[in-house]
Formats: sequence, structure tokens, C-alpha cells
Amino acid sequence: MSLVLKYIGFWLPILLSIFFYRLDLDNHFYEVLSNILLAFVFIFTSQFFLNKILSFVVWIISVVVFNIFVFIQIAHYYLFQDNIKSSTLFIVFDTDSSEANDFFSMYADASLVVTAVILLITTIINIAVVYQELKSKKNNPKWYSIVNLKYNFRFNYLLFILIIGLVLVNNIRAASLPYTAFKAYNKYTIENKKYNDVAVNKL
Repeated sequence: MSLVLKYIGFWLPILLSIFFYRLDLDNHFYEVLSNILLAFVFIFTSQFFLNKILSFVVWIISVVVFNIFVFIQIAHYYLFQDNIKSSTLFIVFDTDSSEANDFFSMYADASLVVTAVILLITTIINIAVVYQELKSKKNNPKWYSIVNLKYNFRFNYLLFILIIGLVLVNNIRAASLPYTAFKAYNKYTIENKKYNDVAVNKL
């Protein structure tokens, strides 16, 4: 049971996204797969550190960021029945706080609020369970003996190679929200710089 709760901040958001994609899951397979891969990356990263406190801090950040990413994907699909694209993020980058408030007040409904509450509770439970484990100084779960870098370098090396290999698959990479956001922000920065340069030259 503790093992289920320990990773609830990763598996429950994934199941929640599958629930929203259920009527069109074939067209969103790579989104789900990219989220599973992202969860493994976060778990792998948090266990990379030998210091338990540092590992706990990284775990908190990983759970929070992962749940935010999944909620953004779910909310966008729920509202627009489509995946997040670079053009969508361009609009987000140009949106100020008042426009964002108007958007949320217009589109937020009970389903999104309930989803946000579920993910928030999930995150809190996950952090509390990991904190209790750290506080009680119990031994790591059996699953740790398989994936923790300190105990099984070979398995982790293979896992790392698998993750890198999957990241290089175009369909999975393109469906990943962090990759899409990174790519969009780079383009936005370049376009914004070009616009500013043109504006300065006209003066």
C-alpha cells in the first residue's frame, strides 16, 4: 500500500489523462506514452542523489511539475479537443495576467476544478508519504533495490539508455509538453528579438 501511495503523484495523473482521452485514445497514445516516460525521468532523477534530503526536495519538485504538466494537457484537450501546439504556447507567452484571469473565468467549469482538486490532493498525499518515509528513516521499498542507482548500476544504465532511446523517437518527443514548451519558447524568443530589432531600426 505504501508503494502505491509513494508513486500516486505519477500514476494517478496518467490514469486521469487516459480517462479524458478515452474516447479518442488512439490519437493520443503518444501523449500518454510521453507522460509515462516523463514520470520515469522524474523518478530516475530524484533517485540519482545520494543525499536523502536533496532527493526528497527533487521528488517534491518532480511531483508538482509533473502534475502541472498533466493538468495543462488535460485542460487543453477538454476545452479544445486537441493537443497543445507551439502556436498555442505563443499565445500564452503573449498573454498578460488580466487576460489570463478573463480566460479562466470564462472557460473554467466544474470538471476542470474537480480535476485540479484531485491532482492537488494527489500531490499532497504523495509528498506526505515520502516525507513520512524520510522522517521515519525506514529502509527503501523493495522496488528501490531494483531501480536505485546506489544498488543496481546495470539496471539503471539500461533504464537510462531506454529513456534516451524513447526520447529520440520523434512521435514521443513531439507529444511531450516539456519539449513542445521548450521549442515554442525558443521560437518565441527569436521572433520577439527580431520584432524588437525591427522596431528599433524604424526609430
